[in-house]
Amino acid sequence: MATWIQSLPGKQPTNRSGSLDLFWSGLQTETNVPQHLSQQPLEPVPPFETVQNAAQIKEMETETATRWFDMHQQANGAFDVLAGLYEVPNGRAVRRFLVRRRPLRGLLFDAYPRIMKIFGERVNTELKLIEDMDDNLERLRVSIVSNRDDARQALERFDEEWWLDHVQRAEGLLDFVLRRE
Repeated sequence: MATWIQSLPGKQPTNRSGSLDLFWSGLQTETNVPQHLSQQPLEPVPPFETVQNAAQIKEMETETATRWFDMHQQANGAFDVLAGLYEVPNGRAVRRFLVRRRPLRGLLFDAYPRIMKIFGERVNTELKLIEDMDDNLERLRVSIVSNRDDARQALERFDEEWWLDHVQRAEGLLDFVLRRE
């Protein structure tokens, strides 16, 4: 038989004999292991799901690629619709940003009819990705372009009627501002 001596990390020893506290006390313990077991190499533990053959691997790869493609196609389709509603000068960057932040797409779709209702159908909207240099964080900004005399009051109405109820969903990554031309 072989004897393994190991030091176990743990707390300071306690005076309760026979308790598990002595086992985890940092003292050296001896374990007697039969000779034939101590010389055998350890076998790796198989993963929970074992892959049976190359066809199964190929099927898994195809399924993953299909899910990825569907997700990006869906994001691209949504972005194409958004680009029809909002003017998007830096489209590639905005698209990349929205792929990773799906809830913002929903907010942008929900906001557009409210903007049209409050500012009128002739209002222009611009969707831009901006980088905040202070906290090194990217966020989206919707500029509502309007030369109306009451544009400031219209923005306040938009905030009160819709935006303040939905601002939490934006997680600080979307804001609406007024811009005059």
